[in-house]
Amino acid sequence: AENAKGSKLYLENDTVAMLDNENNTVYVLSLDSKSIDKYTSAEVGGATLVATYDDSVFILNPEKGVYEFTTTTKVKQVIEAETWGNVVDMQIYNGNIYI
Repeated sequence: AENAKGSKLYLENDTVAMLDNENNTVYVLSLDSKSIDKYTSAEVGGATLVATYDDSVFILNPEKGVYEFTTTTKVKQVIEAETWGNVVDMQIYNGNIYI
């Protein structure tokens, strides 16, 4: 992806998700099939973390909450922001999101 600037990476099995909040995009790279999928939304601009689970892509905006991409260009909020303090990581295990 030309001009991509990754700020965070997330690895799940053979899939790497790269957060590029400067370009409002999450790039999902499959290491096995050597393919790249682009997920683009204005919400990515305020995101600080990215995670994947199965075929789902999640982003965390510390001021707004956690969003899941429903298509490659649309997101829905799945967790509202709370007074989390300084969030340093987001992991998904067995379908549960840990912040």
